[in-house]
Amino acid sequence: KFAQIVINEVKKSDKLLKAFMENPSSMFASILAGAEIGLVPSDLLGEFYLIPRNIKQDNGLYKLTVTPLIGYKGLLTILLRGTELENIEANVVYEGEIFNVTLGSNPNLEHTPKFDIERSAAKITHVYAVAHYKSGRNQFQVLSRKEIEAIKGLSKYNNTLYFNDKENPNRWMEKKSCLIQLGKLLDKDYYGTKAIELDNRLEGGALLTLDDRDQ
Repeated sequence: KFAQIVINEVKKSDKLLKAFMENPSSMFASILAGAEIGLVPSDLLGEFYLIPRNIKQDNGLYKLTVTPLIGYKGLLTILLRGTELENIEANVVYEGEIFNVTLGSNPNLEHTPKFDIERSAAKITHVYAVAHYKSGRNQFQVLSRKEIEAIKGLSKYNNTLYFNDKENPNRWMEKKSCLIQLGKLLDKDYYGTKAIELDNRLEGGALLTLDDRDQ
């Protein structure tokens, strides 16, 4: 079933098929990376993606290469799997909404959304993620717009989904950035730790190979 889903994904994209033909090792390494953390590469599921990119080689030439990408839903699935977490939610704050954060010995977060105001990417001020434990304990992480832009700037690849009303109306990339930061603080199993480590390596420009060496 896993193999059939991968084949269908490749068939849907001429560029992905070309990347596979030019660099089959990168395709197999990406597939194995997803299998290791238990995610299926499918646009329909939105958990794990196979992205064809033109990567500059040591000889100075560019080569189509397959790189994996963990989606927001995939990261959420992994963090909730096999832990004491009951639920995790991430939300976006827009200009004009009530948003108060208190830290210290008694941390608290209050957000009152307003749906009658302009809720465009240009109006985003913060993004936050909250983890709810089965014990009743909560843990949250807040990122300002500038912090999200800084995270975006650290990536080796230009990701046009950030602050994009047309291509990313659900704000998945902004939410994922915050979820990654929260995930570093949460109690995780092996797969959660592996997923966050993999995401950090990929955003930093690491290329996966079949012998598990980074370039």
